[in-house]
Amino acid sequence: MNRDMDLVRDILLKVEERKYPSMSELMEDENDKEERDYLGHNTRILFDAGYIRGEDATSMDAGDDWIALDLTWRGHEFLDAIRDPEVWRPTANRWRKRNLDLISDEYKIVKAV
Repeated sequence: MNRDMDLVRDILLKVEERKYPSMSELMEDENDKEERDYLGHNTRILFDAGYIRGEDATSMDAGDDWIALDLTWRGHEFLDAIRDPEVWRPTANRWRKRNLDLISDEYKIVKAV
């Protein structure tokens, strides 16, 4: 499953606003397993990378499901760097073109824009 950097940014913004208690709040159709898995994957990689604190709410029925509790220090720093849409657009385009790794290259790309 692919990482969606636009979705990653949206998740970080929602977590910061504390409007993201569970994935179902971001979903258009709670019964869409494919959408749930996609959101779950992108939330899980944010957790794995140390950008958010969260709880694994995965079940056999629901699939990959996470409850995002808060941003970590690293998550706040990264979000502050990409918050401005004028910074985000060129940054996201560079990630897409170069297929860069979120964990190792985040600040290098933002600073280069």
